[in-house]
Amino acid sequence: MGLLRFKHPQEPLHLLGKGTRLSDRLLQVRINGDVALLKGIIKTVLEAEDRSPETVLDWDFIRGHTNRNGVENIRELVNLLLLRGNIGKPNSGVLCVRGHSNVQGDRTMGIWEQMDEGFLNRLGVEFKFEPPRRKGYDTVETIRAIHAGKVKAFISLGGNFLSATPDTDVVARGLSRCRLTAFISTKLNRGHLVTGETSVILPCLGRTEVDVQPSGPQVTTVEDTLGVVSSSRGVLARASKDIRSEVAMIAGIAEATVGGKGDVNWMQLLDYDQIRDRASRVVAGFENFNERARSPGGFYAPVATKERRFATATGKANFTVNPIRPRPTARKPILWSRSAALRKSATLRRRSRS
Repeated sequence: MGLLRFKHPQEPLHLLGKGTRLSDRLLQVRINGDVALLKGIIKTVLEAEDRSPETVLDWDFIRGHTNRNGVENIRELVNLLLLRGNIGKPNSGVLCVRGHSNVQGDRTMGIWEQMDEGFLNRLGVEFKFEPPRRKGYDTVETIRAIHAGKVKAFISLGGNFLSATPDTDVVARGLSRCRLTAFISTKLNRGHLVTGETSVILPCLGRTEVDVQPSGPQVTTVEDTLGVVSSSRGVLARASKDIRSEVAMIAGIAEATVGGKGDVNWMQLLDYDQIRDRASRVVAGFENFNERARSPGGFYAPVATKERRFATATGKANFTVNPIRPRPTARKPILWSRSAALRKSATLRRRSRS
């Protein structure tokens, strides 16, 4: 039902109704059948265009904003959307479901292994240092580096790296080889059971708990899956007076290791408004960050594709050609029919009588 209709899980009255209709029809796609299905839909769209030229495809969008060329799965879905011009159009386009709030927000604020030159230049000017230009490790590269012994210390800021990443056994073996594993967490999880030579668990405040720093009660911000940035203020009492926030921990680590060596007063950043003031000068599209975050409903983070701007070599969205790669199954498909079901039912009845 989750793919046909949606009921808001946090709204009890909403659960009583039929919910919001999401689609007219549900196609149950076989594993690895995505590309084949999408190619079939695209073929149908192209045939409809052949029957009624210039009426089905969005030729203005295709000619003005796209090119055609090559590589697979998600791209085939994008191909279908491009044919109808469903990029940069209200109530259409690609929606990437990343997970819980702030998965995208982290990247927007620079927690990515390959931020662009513009961001790095503004970051360097704001904090008066030269940011490293060498690309860091992505998730899979991090796993390989840990397993190969290239990473000696692993610090986890929230989440469950062990269970959320691919190949749990490989990740576990790698973490156990680290000299230090440190987990900054709101709650215990399975990953805490796999430790390095030295391992610490640092409980931190959750987003729903009241966060009071020396400057007073704090407001955090989140960016949801739709790219809406809004303020968030905890309302629950903290589990212990000794628990610190993630910001306080990171600022404390920075002060202990590089305090006095640069232009940053790390303890002043315990006033989160100061962090947002800094971010407003570093992150493109986040000017007047504090004021906009406190406005009712928040504001949309800038998305270039909404304005039909594409960061590609051609400056356009590129059509791709993706081969269908059949995946052999280990077991033969089960052919099920009503007559087979009746025979099985009769057999079970005979066995029960005997």
